[in-house]
Amino acid sequence: MKKKPIYIFSDNQGSLNSNDVLCYLKKENIDVITTRSHARFVERFIRTIKAMIRKRIEHDLKQGKTNIQWHNYIYPSLLVYNNKNEHSTIEMKPSEAIKKDNQLIAKMNMLTKAKGNRIYPSLLPGNKAKILLKYDKFHKEHQPKFSDNKYEIEKIEQKHGINLYMVNGRPRLRSELLKTN
Repeated sequence: MKKKPIYIFSDNQGSLNSNDVLCYLKKENIDVITTRSHARFVERFIRTIKAMIRKRIEHDLKQGKTNIQWHNYIYPSLLVYNNKNEHSTIEMKPSEAIKKDNQLIAKMNMLTKAKGNRIYPSLLPGNKAKILLKYDKFHKEHQPKFSDNKYEIEKIEQKHGINLYMVNGRPRLRSELLKTN
């Protein structure tokens, strides 16, 4: 990364919820947008970086190197990821996508590849909605997707081009809410 992020889009990671991390991010003026569903592009990115790190570690182990620290492989892996190949989602290298002239093109390419076939009924402040539940590791198949309780949409604000719905004292994405009557 050449500059610090404006925001971090993440699923519900415990590591991002620690007081130390939240204080640091607040001090750095970095927003965290959390979703209970998966951040699919990010999940693919994480798997790719992990695979790149794993290949480098395996190579060094075959060369007989000892005292291998996985975190030492992050920066070289990111350099390759950002500069070597054009990515199918944005149709350019990430190092090209961050250039001001290319940001809109990269975003449009990403949006056209996103599966946006769901049509959600609009929500307004005062409407009632159920909240998407976080799955319990051991009861995924038996747990309902949405809360039994209905909550009021307190307000809607746009941040970083994303509509955030304030429900039960916390910002949520539209895909995490089920409109009720």
